[in-house]
Amino acid sequence: MESVTEGQIYIGDALVNQVRARQRDVAMVFQNYALYPHMSVAENLAFGLQMRRVDPATIAKRVETVARSLNIDHLLERKPKQLSGGQQQRVALGRAIAREPKVFLPKSCGGNAPPIPVHVRGRCAVPLTSSFVLSRSFCDKIKLC
Repeated sequence: MESVTEGQIYIGDALVNQVRARQRDVAMVFQNYALYPHMSVAENLAFGLQMRRVDPATIAKRVETVARSLNIDHLLERKPKQLSGGQQQRVALGRAIAREPKVFLPKSCGGNAPPIPVHVRGRCAVPLTSSFVLSRSFCDKIKLC
């Protein structure tokens, strides 16, 4: 992440210019998916929650809910190398969604991007894409710069 050189960045009502990037409650989905190859789908989905010390019962519930909403619940025991590219993309997306971040940044999700589950649509999503059609699948409002 880059340092802020001018202006102000707000997430909700909070000014976050001086807040470290990892503490801003922003979730990103990278173009290469960045899945942990030694972890199962379930472990990949749970990882961010475990790092935040969320209780195990809540983690299990969120993993199940997110996996079902992305239609990957039947893949929870598989490792990333056993998945198709589209399935890997859904796992990466699910890992970000499971955290329930304030801001969601999906990066260059291609034409095979899964539809965004309803429980994510109320959050701030900033799709980093040149595709207006894809942006509309993520957002209610779009600002073009």
